[in-house]
Amino acid sequence: MASRRRPAPPFVLFTDLDGTVLDEDYRPGPAEGALRRLTAAAVPVVFCSSKTRAEQEALRALLDVGGPFIVENGSAVLLPPPCADLPQEGGLGVQLLGVTAARCRAAALAARAALGLSFRTYHEMDAAEIAAVTGLDVAAAARARQRQYSETLVGLRAGDAERLGRALERDGLNLSSGGRHHTVSGAGADKGAALRWLMARLRRRYRRPDLAAVAVGDSANDVPMLLAADAAYLVARRDGAAPAVRGARALTGVGPVGFDELATELLAGGM
Repeated sequence: MASRRRPAPPFVLFTDLDGTVLDEDYRPGPAEGALRRLTAAAVPVVFCSSKTRAEQEALRALLDVGGPFIVENGSAVLLPPPCADLPQEGGLGVQLLGVTAARCRAAALAARAALGLSFRTYHEMDAAEIAAVTGLDVAAAARARQRQYSETLVGLRAGDAERLGRALERDGLNLSSGGRHHTVSGAGADKGAALRWLMARLRRRYRRPDLAAVAVGDSANDVPMLLAADAAYLVARRDGAAPAVRGARALTGVGPVGFDELATELLAGGM
């Protein structure tokens, strides 16, 4: 008997985590109930974050979110089976869009020495130090340190970011700001590229070339994702520093409150 094709979802929701699903204390608050309502309505939710696989797997288990997810600022898309056409790692298919963390780290350290900059990489810090500068608990900080495709920089001064970014660009890498810290990743990897790759796959899978991508975020590193989506939203930030994104609609709620606001609107038929 031929297998029955799974019905197409109404749309796919790509969401940032820190500052969007999670508040400044890394708690989901009303976003937890919103995620459960979206899941009950068969809306695929794709976490698209600078967080690592280890971090996202813990959150996915806590919030009961399945399906594909995007890690380390779009450096890799991870998919559950069936995905035999992709390289497998730890039971998941991996579509690599970026480079290794080792390459990012080496380039960042070389540029730091050449330019006389002051910052530290997560690799140079232990979990307790990362916890102290992020507000994460030590276990969560250890998961944040498990970077495979990027490197996080702590203490990079705003005035130095442009200089470092230019140096990394010459090495085929990219520097982005996530609100708290900066991330070095492969130049061809960002949240927008990851969204486009995954949507092409999902549209083929569901035979729905018109399947829509909705995206929501709050920071500069979300901009490529928001620009790549069919409909884009920005949750409010407590500091009022949400980026300006052409075509994106501003939500009134801060962080998870804004995410809950969006879920309610989307499930009511708005987009």
